[in-house]
Amino acid sequence: MWRRYLMLVWFGLLLSSATDVTAEQQGELRLPVKVYGYHLKPPFIIDSRSKRGLYYDFSRYINSRLGKNYLDTEYMPRKRLESRLQRADFDALIIGVNPIWFRDAKEEKYLWTAPIMRDRDEVISSASLRFEYKNPESLLGKTIGLSLGYYYYGVDELVALGKIERQDTHSELQNLDKLQRGRIDVAIISRSTFDYYNRYHRNSEIFHLSEKPHDEFDRRLLIPKHLEEVFQTINPIIMRMPDDLAWLAVLESYR
Repeated sequence: MWRRYLMLVWFGLLLSSATDVTAEQQGELRLPVKVYGYHLKPPFIIDSRSKRGLYYDFSRYINSRLGKNYLDTEYMPRKRLESRLQRADFDALIIGVNPIWFRDAKEEKYLWTAPIMRDRDEVISSASLRFEYKNPESLLGKTIGLSLGYYYYGVDELVALGKIERQDTHSELQNLDKLQRGRIDVAIISRSTFDYYNRYHRNSEIFHLSEKPHDEFDRRLLIPKHLEEVFQTINPIIMRMPDDLAWLAVLESYR
């Protein structure tokens, strides 16, 4: 009798263990899903501690449309993020990025949402210089201010050949300061960041934006393929964002 009881208990434990493993293997979605951003500059991440910035507003916007705490934005440096992305257990999204930046131009490695906004990298000089960018070769002989750790196609290649002097800073806003002081000839700065700067300083007349930018691109969200459920949940909302006055008001608040 006692032996039979022990066998029943043992069988129950095995069944419970098998159930737990199955649930773990199925990878039940844990909420909120993390949304990582690495652009530590306004308007995207203004203050990571108080969660101020467009990337945080995005998660709050999605949560309001779903009526639950579905997404949560956090800052993570790009190098650490790229390392995490290589792991099979990476259960998070990356916001404000483009397939080309992650070597996925054909959009085969990851799932990519519709754009959350359109942006461009402006080539900015002083109003006195009024430099007009045509192509990377038009920068020959110039001293250019760029963001540390970022790759700029066509420009970095000429820097490597010693034909352009590159000066790195930790902030695009620092490059605007260097332009004012005449320490660099031109800088490449996101239009969204420049608009935010101009909103508070109102001295854009001292700068000149080249008619042609260095680049134009959509900012989207990268989603690992095993998070198909997340993609199916948020992408329809993102597709409607260009016509949603609430989201348009969020974008306008940073301009």
